[in-house]
Amino acid sequence: MRLFHAIPMMLALVVYNPTSPEGTGDNQRNVVEQQTKAKDTAVFAPNPKPDSKKCETKKQDGSENPHDWLYIAYLVSGPVVGILALFTAVVVWKQIATLRQIERAWVMIDISPRFFADGTLGADLTFVNRGKTPAWVHGIWLKWNWVDRVPNKPDYDGLTESLKTPRPIAPNESLDASSRFNTREPTAKTAIIYGVLRYRDIFRQERKTCFGCYLTGDRILTRLPSNFNEYT
Repeated sequence: MRLFHAIPMMLALVVYNPTSPEGTGDNQRNVVEQQTKAKDTAVFAPNPKPDSKKCETKKQDGSENPHDWLYIAYLVSGPVVGILALFTAVVVWKQIATLRQIERAWVMIDISPRFFADGTLGADLTFVNRGKTPAWVHGIWLKWNWVDRVPNKPDYDGLTESLKTPRPIAPNESLDASSRFNTREPTAKTAIIYGVLRYRDIFRQERKTCFGCYLTGDRILTRLPSNFNEYT
C-alpha cells in the first residue's frame, strides 16, 4: 500500500523537476525572451548623457561656440558707438554755435564829430545792424572827457544814458543818436568820447558794442585802442 501511494509522488517529481530536459528548455526560452526585450529597450532608449570632460574640451576649443565671438564683438562695439555718438554731438553743437554766429545780430557804430559856434563839441552816433536777424536795443551809455593823454583802458564810471526808450533794429537798419559835450576846449587837452550799447539778439543772448574815439588836433575823430572798441 505504501508503495502504491509513493508512485504518484515520484511521477510528480519527474514531471516538475527543474533539472529535467523539459524544465531546462523552459528556462532557456525565458532567458532568450529577456535578452530580446533588453535589446529592444536598448534600441529605443535615449542617448546617454555625454561626458562632462568632453563638453569642457569642446567649449575650450571655441570653434563650435560662436556666442563667445558675438559677446566679444558686443563688448568692443559698445565703447566705439559711444565715442562716435559723443563726437557727433560735439560736431552738431559746433555747427549750431557757428550758425548762431552767422545768423545773429551784429550792431556796429559810426561816429561823426560836431563843432558848435560856442566852442563846444558834439558827436553824431549811428548804430547799424550788420547781422541777419533783428536786435533789441536796451540803451546807449556814453561819456565825454578831457584828458592830458589817451588812456589805455576805459573808465565806465559816470556814464550817462543817451537812449531813453529801448527799440528794435532790423537787419541793415540804423539807429541814430547824438551827444553834446557842453564844455569848451581847454588848453593842451584831448577830448575823448566812449561808451557802450547793450542789446539782445533773437537767441536771447545779451550783447554789447563798446566804442571809443578821441579828437586829434586837426579835429578828426580817431578810434581809441581795441579794448575801447569791442563786440560781443
